[in-house]
Amino acid sequence: MAQSAAQVQAGRPLVYLAPWVSNQQSLSPVYVEVGHTEVVGWSPTMENFDIESEQATGIIKTVPVKDGHTIKIPALESRADLLQIALCQTGSPSGTTPDFTVQISDRVERYYSIKIVAPGSGTTKVRTFTFWKCQITGMDEYQFGKKTVQKVSMTFRVMRDDTEGGSVGLYGRMVEA
Repeated sequence: MAQSAAQVQAGRPLVYLAPWVSNQQSLSPVYVEVGHTEVVGWSPTMENFDIESEQATGIIKTVPVKDGHTIKIPALESRADLLQIALCQTGSPSGTTPDFTVQISDRVERYYSIKIVAPGSGTTKVRTFTFWKCQITGMDEYQFGKKTVQKVSMTFRVMRDDTEGGSVGLYGRMVEA
């Protein structure tokens, strides 16, 4: 079968965050663009239980036992709202443009939906990944320096979202349009 260079995709993604709500599809959440980023990464992981028997050499059956998805968003725009999200803080930054304050306290349980819009090979050449329920699991070191960008590099864990009923994917979906 001949391969097509048109299927090779490269280009900058646009990344959006929205507060997670159950039944995400029916409520159409308001997404906010993250802005400039470095390379955004999505890492699916799978864990299996392998079954062996005394009567055979090798594995006779593999049972999926765990799925995991991680998204890394290295945001180059060091905005107060992104710091608020990365630090799992309640509420919103206080103040008015361009002066804001982020109160840094104990982390709270917060979930977000993530949308990544990238080049695709469909009719409109757009590929959109939407992950329903995500939680911050960490933030890379926030650095200060003469030749350093103060970036907010966030790592999210994608969690199973049963509120969607599974008809649109339990973790998210990819649409090629």
